[in-house]
Amino acid sequence: MDSFILLLDARGAIRAATPGARELIGDCEGRPCWRLVAATDGRRAICVPECARGARAVAEDRYVHIRGRQGRLICQRLGGEIAVIFLPGRPPPRPGRSLTPRERAVLDLVARGMTDREIGRELGIRHATVRTHIEHIRDKLCASTRAQAVALGIATGELPCAR
Repeated sequence: MDSFILLLDARGAIRAATPGARELIGDCEGRPCWRLVAATDGRRAICVPECARGARAVAEDRYVHIRGRQGRLICQRLGGEIAVIFLPGRPPPRPGRSLTPRERAVLDLVARGMTDREIGRELGIRHATVRTHIEHIRDKLCASTRAQAVALGIATGELPCAR
């Protein structure tokens, strides 16, 4: 998917959209941006109704997930309007954020093809805790999937490649 741009009125309703925006969110003119874009940080909603109404300062620049796509979302007030720009891509690696020993152990078991429940039994932790570890691993390695996390773990030296 290409990048997209939306132009909103002061209330947060979409006034104009690029073809890329229409491809992703459909017919959108006149509808509330926050409801259609519905960006999350992977855990919670980033887009909220208060954004355009001034309860929150509109000056966002962060990496988000929008309808299964990851990228950089930039929201900026321009006079009485708001520009919303989405640039697809992963965030740059965060230096100094290496995996913990427990995260390495979980990633090793993911690489062996184990499910969350199997990993939980192996390590003596709940499968929900395993999911949390995997979420942190993916965040630290900037990976979109478990398989990509394993590949990046090997590439960065966090996970030995010999099995």
